[in-house]
Amino acid sequence: MWMLFQLVMMSDLMRAALPVSAVVNTYCRQQDGLLSSDEVTQIVSQLESELHHNCMSQSTEQTSRMLTSLRALGNAGLAASRTMPTVDRCARNDDVPTAVRVAAINAFRRFQCTDSIVRYYF
Repeated sequence: MWMLFQLVMMSDLMRAALPVSAVVNTYCRQQDGLLSSDEVTQIVSQLESELHHNCMSQSTEQTSRMLTSLRALGNAGLAASRTMPTVDRCARNDDVPTAVRVAAINAFRRFQCTDSIVRYYF
């Protein structure tokens, strides 16, 4: 995981966000839910930072990066569950494009079903 983390930090995370997030999900499942390793936390934080608190964007490029981040957070699953409040703000924000709101709702697909926010959508 450390080598993957170094590779991600040396390159543009958005170019590798989807496969990296899938690896994070697999890694955490194989490590019996190890969700708090420094590498996992930093990758998830980097993805969350693209959402700018509530998914308000100033450009088409920024919106595209948000969509990629939301899809990657959904791939990461439980590893990204700490981002739930931010993702929820994106899903509920009427001022963002519908595609962003749908991607935010889809990001919950691998989160814990016991969380009240996830139960709100599903």
